[in-house]
Amino acid sequence: MNIDRWKKLREENPQMLLLDGGDTFQGGILQFYINHVQVSAPWHDPLLHTMNFLNYDAMSLGNHDLEMPQEKLIWRMKESSFPWLGANVQQDPEDSNHSLRLDPYKVLERNGVRIGILGMTTPGIPIWLDSPKLKGFSFQDILSSSRKWVSVLKNEEKVDLLIGLFHSGGDMDYDEKIALKLGWDTPNASGQVAKLLREFDLLIAGHTHQTIPNRPQAELPRFPVPMIFPGAYARGLSVVKFQLKESGGRWQIKNMNFDYITPTAPSKESGLLRMNRFSNQLIETVKSYASQPTQVILKEKPERNIRNQCLNNLNHISLQDSDKTQKFSLLPGNWHPAGFKVENLGKPILRKHLFQWMRYDNRAVLAKLFGKQIRTILNPLLRKLQGRKIRYNQYLVPGGFKAVPDNEDKPDDLFLMKLDGSPIKENEFYQVWMTNYHWNGGADVRSRALLHDSQLLRRDSRFLRERVFDFLKQDQPQLPKSCLKFLELLKKPNLISEQ
Repeated sequence: MNIDRWKKLREENPQMLLLDGGDTFQGGILQFYINHVQVSAPWHDPLLHTMNFLNYDAMSLGNHDLEMPQEKLIWRMKESSFPWLGANVQQDPEDSNHSLRLDPYKVLERNGVRIGILGMTTPGIPIWLDSPKLKGFSFQDILSSSRKWVSVLKNEEKVDLLIGLFHSGGDMDYDEKIALKLGWDTPNASGQVAKLLREFDLLIAGHTHQTIPNRPQAELPRFPVPMIFPGAYARGLSVVKFQLKESGGRWQIKNMNFDYITPTAPSKESGLLRMNRFSNQLIETVKSYASQPTQVILKEKPERNIRNQCLNNLNHISLQDSDKTQKFSLLPGNWHPAGFKVENLGKPILRKHLFQWMRYDNRAVLAKLFGKQIRTILNPLLRKLQGRKIRYNQYLVPGGFKAVPDNEDKPDDLFLMKLDGSPIKENEFYQVWMTNYHWNGGADVRSRALLHDSQLLRRDSRFLRERVFDFLKQDQPQLPKSCLKFLELLKKPNLISEQ
């Protein structure tokens, strides 16, 4: 959202609140650099300074915000001019490593109207994040936590308006069965709260990247409590306008209006650009980091299937260790399209292109799996071959072995075999690489395949994206055949010695 547009909104509505639903400091190359590359303090984050400059009123904690090193999260919280909210997050008081400054709620006053903002995060965090990162944390059920804090805000704080700022989606069914199998509470409970707790006047639901509404509307009839979904990646700004009337010494809502504003190009002298000059050195460093080249050239823009097949093979190859021990992989089969332009043709693949392909900061996990577990994990692949719909995050593909359908037209089963044609046996162990997201429980992989902690061999400390980059930047990397359709090696100049 460009600052000039925001300033105009603030001028037109001086009592405006500015809120953020979480997952804010992760997802882009600038944040990755600050979180994982820049080691020594003092640290600086232009995004955080922008939020402070804009006078944000509050934000809720998102699951991806917990992926950064904890000292970086603690530093951001201390540097924030606004509170971070997480009423359903509990920390072990005896664990000295946990000192997150999380408040359950924030009470603000605008023109004599007391406004309570209750913050929650998804209890599904243990499904997706590495367990060592979550030691000392617990995440309570959103509905029961909301009942508790609604009573406090209404009866003790005497708020006139109550807003739920939740990092949790509205579709309760989404991931609920996965959570129940693993013993966790419902990850997406905002809709449940909107149905059952009418004390709320507005719910803001982050986490699922939905944008609702995406145009002006006078009402949102889906739930008894109006609920907005503000989208993701700062693509726009959700706006809610309240018109209130006073009755018996208390304020009541007369009507509400909803809108979604998309950004316009900032002027050259906007406040954002002036402020970014303060961060110039860091931004130039990150630009240099993002522009680091590989030894591979893009010779044509790839079709989706070809790009996916190439990346699947690159991921598998990049994980092979020097010990030559046979290792399989079960890694995502769908990747985001890189924003290649015509001017990229004939030029090296850069680090930033891998950030476009591989948006999530996944690391790899090596585990010993039974052949039967491998088959179970590949069930969504079979369903996809049968023409059935599957969730994108369930689509994993084999690396280092083959999964051959028994019938090309109407497959009923997959035959799993090594590259030499020998079968993968159901009751034998095999070393398999997976993403930490899937090992931890994402996409129902852990519960479906009955994975157990005793099967974990090791967690890779490097990000999968960095492994692929390091492979491609080595001198004359051996590209898989699937990549040669649109990639080629950088040609070395011929050196002619003078006689």
